[in-house]
Amino acid sequence: MLESLRWVMGRRVESPVASDMLSRVPTLRDIEREASRAEEGMRALSGEGLQWRQQLGLRYLTGCENALFWATGEGGETIY
Repeated sequence: MLESLRWVMGRRVESPVASDMLSRVPTLRDIEREASRAEEGMRALSGEGLQWRQQLGLRYLTGCENALFWATGEGGETIY
């Protein structure tokens, strides 16, 4: 969770799941995409998702997804 929120605030350059490098603060679209990648890893929906799950672990991915969806207001009020 902490690494996800650090990334959202621009204090971490590398995205927490896919390790994308941004030279800027992530946009709402970037955050939503990374949350979807965390879900993809949690469910091992693709070869890449399975790789993230094996590399990062289910608990890490769950924390990332929850923190990122919370930051975007998924299912409620947007705070980002």
